[in-house]
Amino acid sequence: MHPFIALTRLDKPIGIWLTFFPAAWVLALQDAALWHYVLFLFGAAVMRSAGCIINDLTDRDFDPLVARTKARPLAAGTVPVRQAYLLLLILLLIGLLIVLALPFQALPLALCTVPLIVIYPWMKRITWWPQLFLGITFNMGALFASIATSGHITHTSIFIYAASILWTLGYDTLYALQDKDDDALIGVKSTARRLGRYVPHFAAACYVLMGGLFWLAGVTPAAVYVVWAHGAWQVMLTFKGADGGRIFRSNQWLGLAVLFAIFAAIANI
Repeated sequence: MHPFIALTRLDKPIGIWLTFFPAAWVLALQDAALWHYVLFLFGAAVMRSAGCIINDLTDRDFDPLVARTKARPLAAGTVPVRQAYLLLLILLLIGLLIVLALPFQALPLALCTVPLIVIYPWMKRITWWPQLFLGITFNMGALFASIATSGHITHTSIFIYAASILWTLGYDTLYALQDKDDDALIGVKSTARRLGRYVPHFAAACYVLMGGLFWLAGVTPAAVYVVWAHGAWQVMLTFKGADGGRIFRSNQWLGLAVLFAIFAAIANI
């Protein structure tokens, strides 16, 4: 089973957490029930796994040329392409069942989201801003969470969604630094390549604006300060040449800290 676990990245759950937290923030702000959190965590795991398979199917000719991705199952040939498509179909059907468990308004949003997931891997071939497209696509959980709890997309969830896009822009641009040389050799585009030495400055701006959107959303000031402090720490490490993977993975703790800050504010702690 290990090649299939590697294909869906279940052995690297950071992507699940980064997909789940924007939804969890909205659920917390809108006083959701516990089952909502469980459902959205499961949904994040399913759709992140589906997204990874789509990405690897699209990039199976590129991945062997990049040091960080050459061992991925499709690139290494440990999972047949046909089986990858079958697993993808199963995951998408499970995702559909999750959407059907939500209010009807979630279905049109889902029909818009799936094409974005399919298109995303192609963005690095045609634009310098694939990280922006990633943020737009994989933070949709914030909008689904709003529909799940209120039946419609609230103004608060829109601010959280926009803040989450900036979050993704910040952390994924820093993460892309480690692939910059390989990407240049094979002609793949990224914000890290486009911005060059200004990457840390750009990431800093993303985190500042993310905190500002949290403020507009009415999120507790403690969460805003967490975003700014952790963002500053990430930028500082980048200037020092720290490992991009370590900086990237640290964002799961940012997401968790923000969630705890929201819970604490609601409980008047």
